[in-house]
Amino acid sequence: MKKLIFAAIAAAALMGCESVDEQRASDGQEREITFACGGFGATGTTRALEADGKGMTDLCVMDYTQGEMVQQMHQSGTDADFGTPTMRLRTGEHQICFVASRGTGAALDTEAHTIAWARPSDTFHKSITLDVKPSSAAQQQVTLERVATRLRLTLTDEVPADAASVTIAPERWHTGLDYLTGEPSAAVTNYTSTVALPESVRGTTGLQMSIFGLSSATQWTTDVALTSTNADGALIGQGTIKSAPMRRNVITNCTGPLFSSVTVGGIVLNTEWLPEVEVTW
Repeated sequence: MKKLIFAAIAAAALMGCESVDEQRASDGQEREITFACGGFGATGTTRALEADGKGMTDLCVMDYTQGEMVQQMHQSGTDADFGTPTMRLRTGEHQICFVASRGTGAALDTEAHTIAWARPSDTFHKSITLDVKPSSAAQQQVTLERVATRLRLTLTDEVPADAASVTIAPERWHTGLDYLTGEPSAAVTNYTSTVALPESVRGTTGLQMSIFGLSSATQWTTDVALTSTNADGALIGQGTIKSAPMRRNVITNCTGPLFSSVTVGGIVLNTEWLPEVEVTW
């Protein structure tokens, strides 16, 4: 599904470039510019588009003039020039938006100017205003910044021998991004993420798992339902995290037992990306 969606994006980009090229041919004013994307804020500059040791898989670039998209580009992590897209820009002012992600099942909506993922993951964004002139530098440095939030679970009780999966279901979750503003798009309801448990984790304690979403810089909260089933689909564990605080570029650590049906307890602080929030259920 992802390949089909991004194939459509690439085709749309080509069609958009044709009309732009016609306009360029009429006035002859254009500049070829390569954007060296990297930065990722606090994680240090990288040209490989990596964060926390993991590479991004997709980079989308959208070019707007006078509020209208004139061209777009999609790069895959397998492209030789991944992270250094080159665009031919007409002279004048442009708003250029960059989105790098490891999410899967991406869908681009140019009318709503959003990208939404079936399963979001770590995501970075930047929107710049560029006044293109014939003398503009042929290379522009762009630093993308994290717009993702992360809910990380650590199970303190032993995983039963018959445990087959754990389902994480936040009451409120953002899976899309407004790429013009960098803010999350409307929250989705009934979002769930099911993690299959391999035999190697059965009988162990301290099992960790995470889900990513998109977030604003303003803190918000959500309840999160947790369930675990065996291979026959029978319920063998459940719990609820109450009012888990979420925020952009912050990991919310939730620690507690799942298989004894205990609800949330206290909140303490930790540090990793930004100061993190610990929730015990």
